[in-house]
Amino acid sequence: MTAGIIYVNYSSEKKFVEKIIRNQAHEAVDQYFDSVNTLMISGAMDKREILRSKTLQRKDIVEARIFRSKAVVDLFGAGLPHESATNEIERKALEGNPYEAITHENGKRILTVITPFKASSNFRGTNCIECHQTPEGTVLGAVKISYSLENLENQIDDNVKLTAQIMGVLFLVSLILIALLLRGLVITPIKHFSQLLKDISQSFDLTLRSDKIKSKDEIGEMAKSFNSMIEKFHHAIGEVNSTCHALIRGSESVYELTRTTQNNLIEQQEETNKVASAVTEMSSTAKIVADHTTSTQKAIEIASLETN
Repeated sequence: MTAGIIYVNYSSEKKFVEKIIRNQAHEAVDQYFDSVNTLMISGAMDKREILRSKTLQRKDIVEARIFRSKAVVDLFGAGLPHESATNEIERKALEGNPYEAITHENGKRILTVITPFKASSNFRGTNCIECHQTPEGTVLGAVKISYSLENLENQIDDNVKLTAQIMGVLFLVSLILIALLLRGLVITPIKHFSQLLKDISQSFDLTLRSDKIKSKDEIGEMAKSFNSMIEKFHHAIGEVNSTCHALIRGSESVYELTRTTQNNLIEQQEETNKVASAVTEMSSTAKIVADHTTSTQKAIEIASLETN
């Protein structure tokens, strides 16, 4: 993101500077031509080299020329050596074709603007036809201004480097702040939550709670839900424990009742055994009595017979 911002900033500054330089170049062309035109009207054309020299002394201007068309050459001569077209681009400009381009020369970027000027009866308040005696619309010449972008681009590079350093420092500071925020808001709560789960899994202690997480973010909501879940588990286990204790108490009561019943059965069996023994004794006694009765009856019968 930082690299992207720096690149966009660098590209924007270069485009902005190029736009400014283009505007300045066109203004310089107009000012240069107006100044030469003023010299021509005032009859001081022999001073035009002074004007050209002053124009070249302006910062970043590497070339300033006015070259004449054939119509002007026919009227006033070829002029100075640099006032003639020297290449195809300049010759096309004398045909009425303006030119604007950025080229690379000796490792430097150069903006060149060539603007042709035509004869007019009212060119910014001046009647060109009176002096040049040519048909209106005839190209009289062209002004060429070349700007070097080196100084401005070096300044842009320095600004970009400074911006990159500032953004780099801000990036590191932001990274540290983000790391601290992540540690405080995410990592530390998650570590606490992980340790809590580990403690519960090892000790089976359902009374443990996540009391250190007080935030209202997703982690805080998760801790709150976890506490609620563990509370429900704890309550459910408590109810199960109470039920188990009730079952144990019930089992103990049943056990005691069973023991009592068993003791009663044993006592009843003993009583039954005693009754059975008594009945047996009574049966034996009755038999003996019956035996004695039979013996007595026989004796009576014998005695009766003897009596008779």
